[in-house]
Amino acid sequence: MLLRWCILLVYILTPSISAAVEITEIAWMGTVTSANHEWIELHTVTAVDVAGWTIDDGNNLLITLEGTLPAGYSVLERTSDESAPGTAWQIYTGSLVNTGATLTLRDEVGGVVDVVSGGENWELVGGDNTTKDTAQLISGTWQTAVPTPGSAGAKQTTQAQETEEVVPEISKTSTNSSKSSSVPIQLTLPDITLQIAVAAPKVVYVNQPVSFQAIPSDVGKTIADSLTYTWNFGDGSTAIGQEVSHAYPYPGNYVVVVDGQYKRQQQFTRHDITVLPVSLALVSQPNGDIAIQNTSQTEIDISGYRLLGTDEFIFPPYSILLPQSQITIPHHKFSNSTQAQIIALYDQAGESVALDIPSELMRHISQPQVVIGNERNQTNQATSVVTNPTANAFRFVSEQNVVESDVVIETEAAPVQATTETQQQERNSATPRNLPDRWPQYALIGVVVLGIIGIYLTPRKDVDNSSPFA
Repeated sequence: MLLRWCILLVYILTPSISAAVEITEIAWMGTVTSANHEWIELHTVTAVDVAGWTIDDGNNLLITLEGTLPAGYSVLERTSDESAPGTAWQIYTGSLVNTGATLTLRDEVGGVVDVVSGGENWELVGGDNTTKDTAQLISGTWQTAVPTPGSAGAKQTTQAQETEEVVPEISKTSTNSSKSSSVPIQLTLPDITLQIAVAAPKVVYVNQPVSFQAIPSDVGKTIADSLTYTWNFGDGSTAIGQEVSHAYPYPGNYVVVVDGQYKRQQQFTRHDITVLPVSLALVSQPNGDIAIQNTSQTEIDISGYRLLGTDEFIFPPYSILLPQSQITIPHHKFSNSTQAQIIALYDQAGESVALDIPSELMRHISQPQVVIGNERNQTNQATSVVTNPTANAFRFVSEQNVVESDVVIETEAAPVQATTETQQQERNSATPRNLPDRWPQYALIGVVVLGIIGIYLTPRKDVDNSSPFA
């Protein structure tokens, strides 16, 4: 009994497990009666106070929810209660464009509760503008189906069919059922009561560390403490343990599956998670301060991000940057100078997500290679900035504080080798500047030339033909 009360308390204190609200149906195309008869369906297992919550598409739709959302399926109808069959839970104004949008459900403090990425022309979730079939979340997957506003409809039917296929009924009187059916027969043991819930957020960002926790129930404490958990994060990565952490390097929609088992007790649970890309920009202010802008339609947690100039500033925990907004960091927190310099922003994984290059330095990017600073520092100091204008991507690497006078900017153009002091000395030694540098060679050549001239200028004696020795 004590275990059950503890589990109930965990469910109450964990918003991501209990009272989850999600968008389950979108009639972006309207109905055969009118294209303006649009609606959005919400689902929750238990009643939730959603006063102050919002739904927006980042364009021209902004719905503010009111009151308590009852358990089950509730419908938000556009303009009037005539937009969908049944009674509307709430009426809203605004429209969903047929070219596609991303719907974001937020709580009263702006936290993201659910995100539905429709994609171009809503191709990621479905819906048919000709037949007026709607986009519906069926068994965790968005599909096109007959409209069922305010009820499970096709969603419930499909789940019942899947359950029947996975665990078919075994007939005691039939002896040929296994031969006539292609579906493998699985026997469910009556004493398997294990249930597993996953505590984890539904929306995160690229390279953001995400904590996952498996919470068992309906088993004794001995079994619960003996369970082993295997996680599949949906991107090829796995982990073992009741509490694990993982960061997704790429955006997308992933299905996380945890398998908990001990002896005959075994259970699988899935958790859908959306990984959003980071869209930030850095803007320098005249006084040297830097503004960090969130150019996306969703808020982002920049806790642990590093702003690097000549010094480093690390954002503290719970640093939330709202969509289409900015925060300004005073220059003295990341730099000891107000002069123009390159500023970079790194995420928790150390990847550069934004870079600010002052206009004084931008003119150097068009050149194959520009060297700023003295040659000794460029050779000995491990500091470089690589810019690729074609790919519009930046990489900033530094093993120590960046000094404005010691920066190397390179592009993908043909490389031009900088002349080092050693190479210049070799060139100087290979090019004679004056005669005393090589006087022995010139003296030897002079002796040889004089000897040859002397041979030709020496007079010859006449030969006496009468000599017996001639």
